[in-house]
Amino acid sequence: MVVVAAEMLGAANGFGYLIILGRQNYDPTLIFIGIFGLGVLSIVLDRGIELAIERLMPRWSVKRRV
Repeated sequence: MVVVAAEMLGAANGFGYLIILGRQNYDPTLIFIGIFGLGVLSIVLDRGIELAIERLMPRWSVKRRV
């Protein structure tokens, strides 16, 4: 979330910039595309990190705790 907030303040491209641009132009489509893109990116990164932890550190595996 910090990266998105920082990107909204100073970037000229990216999801945060897209959300701010949509806000400035009163275009809800741009805002929702930015939010949806952030959501998809978050899910992909979360699953990727989870898989990496399970493979590289089996002792910390989520499946093992259940």
